[in-house]
Amino acid sequence: MASSVTKSLASISLEERQHFPQELIDLLIEHIHQGLEKNEARNALEACTLVSRSFSAKSRKHLLSAIVISERVPDLVGRRSHWSESKSALRQQLESLSCLIESNSDFHTLIRKVHIQVGSQTLFGGSSGLHSVLGALASHATNLETLWITGNKIFPVSWPHSEQLIARPLNNLLSSVKFSHLRISSLSDLSTDILMRCPSVRSFHLVSTTFRKTENASSQSISHPTSLEQLDLQLCINAFHENLSHLNIDLSNLRRLRLQIEDHRDSSSARDLIEGARLSLRSLELQLLVPYQLLIPAHSLPEASIDISRFPKLVNLRLRIHTKMSRVMPSMEEIFVLLTHPTRPTRLRSIEIDLNASVWLPEVPHFFENGDPAWSVLDPDNLREKHPLLQSVSVKLDLRVNLPPRHPGLMREDMARSLKSTILSFILPPSRRSIAAILNVDVIVS
Repeated sequence: MASSVTKSLASISLEERQHFPQELIDLLIEHIHQGLEKNEARNALEACTLVSRSFSAKSRKHLLSAIVISERVPDLVGRRSHWSESKSALRQQLESLSCLIESNSDFHTLIRKVHIQVGSQTLFGGSSGLHSVLGALASHATNLETLWITGNKIFPVSWPHSEQLIARPLNNLLSSVKFSHLRISSLSDLSTDILMRCPSVRSFHLVSTTFRKTENASSQSISHPTSLEQLDLQLCINAFHENLSHLNIDLSNLRRLRLQIEDHRDSSSARDLIEGARLSLRSLELQLLVPYQLLIPAHSLPEASIDISRFPKLVNLRLRIHTKMSRVMPSMEEIFVLLTHPTRPTRLRSIEIDLNASVWLPEVPHFFENGDPAWSVLDPDNLREKHPLLQSVSVKLDLRVNLPPRHPGLMREDMARSLKSTILSFILPPSRRSIAAILNVDVIVS
């Protein structure tokens, strides 16, 4: 079997190998049952070769551009296994990946993104084999651009520090590779020097993550702060804002900012971050969470004290409003104040309003029964008074309804059509009920 594999692979020229994912074929070969007859084994190898030739060089770049590292071992998924077996299988898998990255193939040059999924502290342990993969990536993945590290949403995993064996290779990877995109999710005790180790990062996405409280003051000194162009914060605005001075981040070149504002505790931090990027910001997205039937008071939202006419480069504004199960749609007056209170004309070109709500089926006809007059703010004629350069206004309602199992498709269409008509009647006066050119209203019932 081994000799047949060797001869079959040797018969393929190096030029041919560069046009298909040889690594995938090798993995298939390893899984060919050892009990196959000689002819059957040869046929299997030939089939692998034919399949491999269907991948062009362009396809290969897409197929092998991302690596997902997880504690879930494919061979063990779906069946019970002893923890020692799982641990051994994980280590073998990661060591094989490390060897593949360090091999003579061009695989390492194709890697653009690495996503490390940390379900527990096991993967960050020194015996998991992750350290060898991180070392291989730092030395060989010359075109690596994006790093995602995702923890456990229920039980956050601690960021590895100096006392852990995984800390050194991880820090080396951050320092060696010129990452442009970094995303950290559901981790605790994140080091505030994370961006000092990779100052090349231009896009930083932080989700439900806390920072380590005790930091060495001497480690905070750096000559050039990291200049971000994109910043995305979800469920961690306060933690980020409180550690902003230690993170050594420059927001003066920030172009895109997305913030999730959960309650009044996030408001002050959000306002400071928005104001800090005022001169360079081109796109601002605010995700507002509305609990049940109670809308967040206006004083707790950053809109109340932000004048977007003072943002000379801001051209796109997006408001995403999420409500939980509710009988009626809350008033939008306190949210739309951001559009109605600029002191001079803005440079906005597009406004997007995304509404996500859940409602019981019997309450659908009454969802907009409050006849909220605030919707008239979105009339393009009214908007142009404050936003003369406006080119598009988009309103999208995604309504989740507990539909019965029978005929859900027809019911969705009827409800979507009726809700769209209602929203338009709130926005446009009767004389202009035929939709305006720059206004787009879309309703999805799911």
